[in-house]
Amino acid sequence: MVIKPHQIRSNLWLFINCLIENPAFDSQTKENLGTKASTFGSKVELSEKFMKGILESGIVETILSIAKAKEEAKMAKTLGPGKKKAKLIGIPKLEDANDAGTKNAANCTLILTEGDSAKSLALAGIEIVGRDRYGVFPLKGKLLNVREATNK
Repeated sequence: MVIKPHQIRSNLWLFINCLIENPAFDSQTKENLGTKASTFGSKVELSEKFMKGILESGIVETILSIAKAKEEAKMAKTLGPGKKKAKLIGIPKLEDANDAGTKNAANCTLILTEGDSAKSLALAGIEIVGRDRYGVFPLKGKLLNVREATNK
């Protein structure tokens, strides 16, 4: 889950009372301060107590729950039960299960094979059990056994 700055800004209000030496504004209405932060004459130093207070206020949980709810709504909109209108297109060599993307999608299994020849063998086996709950997709190249592999 990715939290974007606007999600924090829309849920957190911070009021700062400060004195800036020789301020310069961009217009007569003084809406935007034109003075650079390096010439303010002071620095903002937030105490540990202040930061701890923000974390204990529950704002983090609120922002995370809002982001999670939006993500779940997006997933339900695109992958929800009964939302499949057509087979997946644009994925060459994918033999999708008939129930994939429907309310029975949780019961479906995608079989990944090493190449087209293994795909044809898997399809022969699927013809016996039925195409409703099983799909096949052939992978290109050789799979890496990552058990002994290093991070590099």
